[in-house]
This record gives sequence, structure tokens and C-alpha cells, in this order.
Amino acid sequence: MKIIQINPTISMEASGPSYSVPRLCESLIEQNQDVSLATLNLNLDQSKVKPYVKTFPVSLGLKRLGLSFEMLQWLNSQPKQQTIFHNHGMWQFNGLYPSWAGKKNSIPVISSPRGTLSKWSFNSGAYAKKFFWPLLQKPALENITCFHATSINEYEEIRSHGFQQPVAVIPNGIDIPEQLQNNRKRAKTLLFLGRVHPKKGIDLMLNAWLQVQSYFPEWNIVIAGSDLDILGRGGYLKKIKQYSEEIGCKRVDFIGPVYGEEKLNTYKNASLFVLPTYSENFGMTVAESLSVGTPAIVSHGAPWQGLIENKAGWWIEGNVEQFADTFKKALILSDQDLKIMGENGRNWMRKDFSWDNLASKYIEVYKWLLEGQIESPPAHVILD
Repeated sequence: MKIIQINPTISMEASGPSYSVPRLCESLIEQNQDVSLATLNLNLDQSKVKPYVKTFPVSLGLKRLGLSFEMLQWLNSQPKQQTIFHNHGMWQFNGLYPSWAGKKNSIPVISSPRGTLSKWSFNSGAYAKKFFWPLLQKPALENITCFHATSINEYEEIRSHGFQQPVAVIPNGIDIPEQLQNNRKRAKTLLFLGRVHPKKGIDLMLNAWLQVQSYFPEWNIVIAGSDLDILGRGGYLKKIKQYSEEIGCKRVDFIGPVYGEEKLNTYKNASLFVLPTYSENFGMTVAESLSVGTPAIVSHGAPWQGLIENKAGWWIEGNVEQFADTFKKALILSDQDLKIMGENGRNWMRKDFSWDNLASKYIEVYKWLLEGQIESPPAHVILD
């Protein structure tokens, strides 16, 4: 079996798929699978590109569209027997190529929308999508064999657009750091870490903080992340900084993007992680925070209702009043109470989100698709 993953870019370390897709590839390779990852050569340090990654140039002047004739040609050249395409993302030509090549060569295609079919994401940039969707994107998705969703919420989003193909529901995985310093004192910090983008609801968090900041003078907010997209465009970071100052927020520190060990330590040093997002298919940063024992406060815009049943944080309505009320409840907890919640989250990640277990689930889906769906589907595949 030859598994070809397709992702627009792996250069943005702060982006969820830039971590989860390569990590999926590596987990599949560890289980003796033949895996390649096709991606565009956007801001990549070629010296750090791993052997399983194949990069393709983007046509000059068309970076925003992700146009790469070389990628399409390569996908069309793949053997027809025992090959499967797994595409991640939409709204660019590189996201159409697997469907086109799969249909032409009778190769099964599984597609991971990665949140792009949510109501919020679907309506953003609506003018361009108004034409791209009926002419190119929807027909491409109608031709795929199977969808992949990272949550039941995303499964429902897929069905809301009328697609009837099977949907494999498999969450993203997370690497669990082995050792934590149990006696380490965490800062009284509310941490947001991720792309600084209107979708993330940072304005909501700041307005909630404005209501409670005078009651908790020992606490502060840290906002870590960049506003740049894969083409290096930004501008929202400056706007949200100005907004924070204009409404009168205090003790808010914008520290920019953090990567690697610095990123891990930023999670570890915080007492609580906050994701007030309006729309998220998974929310990789929530899993990352829980993996190091940092409890989380997450809006219903991300599918993290398990925070409640696992006693690892709060899952609440995405409005200012709910966040302000939750801040009041969370910030009066003792360090020991927060530590217990963090340990609960860490144990949950270890139990349900290990890469070995999840890679095995993907392999079951790939084999089922290659066998022509003759047998009963794996338990994590929904047919209706």
C-alpha cells in the first residue's frame, strides 16, 4: 500500500496541520507503511525537509491559488494499484489535484477539510469562494471516496453541505512529554497560543478580561503567536494590540510566535490555556496545553466537550459574559486544584490521543477503501 498525503504547506510551525500531517506520516512510517507527503515549496528550509517529503514549486504570481503543475503531474504519475491519496485542506488548486488525479487514475481519495467547511470559515472571504465553490471545489469533493473529520462536529459540517460519502472520525494526535517538574511553580498566566487571527476570538477574551482584571491583580494574559499566513501576509496583530489598549486592558503581553522548546515551556509556565475561537475543527493547541498538564478554557467553537467529563477544564459558550464568569471561577482556584485538573488532562491525552493508536485507525480506513469497501467499515467510519 502506497499512502500519499497532500498538504499545502508544512512551513508554518504554528499551524495545526503543519504539525499533525507530518506527524501522521511519521507514525504511519513507524508502522511500516510506504508514505510520501506532497507539499508546496513555500518558505521551506530545504535542509530540514525529511526524506518522505516531496516539495513542488508554485507557479510564479499564483502563490495565493497554490497552483503547481508539477504537483498535478506527479500525482498523475503514481501507480494505480494499491495507492491512496489523503488530501488536507481546501480552497487552493493543490487541494483539487488529488480529486482530479484520483478520478483520472481510479485511485481512492480521502479528504480532510481541516475546518474549512465550518459555517464561519465557509463565509469568510465569501466573494472569492462564491465562484470557487460551485465551479471547482464542490465538484472536486463530490468525486472523492471518503472524508476524514477530526470530530463529530466536523462530521456534521460535512453532512450539512450535502456530501454522502463515508466519513472517518479520527482526532489529531499529540506527543506527550515524558517528564514534568511536579514542584515547579506556574505563573498566574492566562495563555493564548496560536495564529493571531479574527477567527480565534482574541477580542472576546480581551473584553472578558476587562471585566475581571481588577479583581485578580496577580494574574496576567500572554498572547503568543503571529498573524502571518502562508504567503507572509498579516496586519491583524497590530489591530488587536491597539484594540487591547483602547478598551483599557492591563497586564496583556504580546510575545510573538514561539517554536520548539520555547513553545513547550510557554505552555508549561502558564496556569491556564484559553482558546476563545469562533470556529475550529479540532484545536491542536488545546491538546498541546493538556499534554503538559495545563488546564484549558475553550469555547464551543472547538469540539472539546471532553474537558468537562475528564475534569480537565471548561467548555463554554463563546461570548464575553461566559468567559468573564469562567475567569472568575477559575482564577480563584488554588495551585493544587489547577494541578489536579492539569494531570487529568494529561492522562486523557495519553489514553485517547496517542499517535500509535490513531495511525492504526487510519491504516484500517485506507485498507478498507483500497479493498473497494466490500467488507464492513472500521468502527470509526460513519456511513449515514
